[in-house]
Amino acid sequence: MNIIVVTQDYPPYSMSQVALNVKKLVRALSGRGHNVYVVCVNSVETRVGIDNIEVIAVAPSIKSHINYLSYAWSLTTDLTRGISEAVHRLRGLPALVCAYEWVSGLAALPLKTALGVKLFFFIHSTEHERGGVGTLLGDTIAFLERLIVEKADYVVAYSKDSLEILTQTYRAPREKTLLVHDMDDLITRIERRDS
Repeated sequence: MNIIVVTQDYPPYSMSQVALNVKKLVRALSGRGHNVYVVCVNSVETRVGIDNIEVIAVAPSIKSHINYLSYAWSLTTDLTRGISEAVHRLRGLPALVCAYEWVSGLAALPLKTALGVKLFFFIHSTEHERGGVGTLLGDTIAFLERLIVEKADYVVAYSKDSLEILTQTYRAPREKTLLVHDMDDLITRIERRDS
């Protein structure tokens, strides 16, 4: 199966917990024989093969910023450019797209809404957990997270707290939410795409 994984963070360009979790998923998918393209952000444009996985690292078009939302919108555009390249390299649409966090989710959303590609939206923490709700920036991010949750086919949480916010505050139906507790179970659900 052809899969595109979209993330801001991916090793070796980032060693955040998100990056390490993305790498774990990508390696597990690749290890099960899937053709995986990773679209991520790096300070310079890079195209490499890492562990039999194609990595398309896009450089941010805005190098510095004073407004995070403006920067995030530009990153979304940059990631969308990388997604377009991955689709071109695949010579067709992927079976599904996995997007990590809200900026990547926004970039992946057109594959779902315009082209019908299954979207798995992974969330490590919601804006509610990060403490930003109640500010203009935080409320905007929470709104965007909620929008992606509404449109995604499946929403994958990394903690019970995130899962609770996704189902209660963002109103994600329980049947489309998954909690990462077992990578093999998660991969099986992704492969079935109808769990």
